Amino acid sequence: MTSDVKTELISELKMIWNNKDFVCGAMSNAGSEAAWKKMLDYIQTAKRHGESVSSDEILLMSLDVGNTDSQIERVSQRKSVKIAML
Repeated sequence: MTSDVKTELISELKMIWNNKDFVCGAMSNAGSEAAWKKMLDYIQTAKRHGESVSSDEILLMSLDVGNTDSQIERVSQRKSVKIAML
C-alpha cells in the first residue's frame, strides 16, 4: 500500500505544480504514509467538489500533518518508557 499512496500523491502533487523541489518538500515535510494519505485524501476530496488546491495549501498541510504525526509518536514513546519503568 505504501507505494500506491506514495505514487498517487506524487502524481497529484505534480498536477498541482510540476516542480521537483515542491514535490520532494511536501513529501518529506509530511514524512509518513499516514500523513501522505491525509494529503492525498484532501486533494482528492477537493477535486471531487470542483475545488482547486494550491501549492501553498499543500506545503502548509504537509508541515501540519508532519508535526502532528511527530507529536503522536513522541507521546507514544513517552508512554512506552513510563510503562517500561513500572
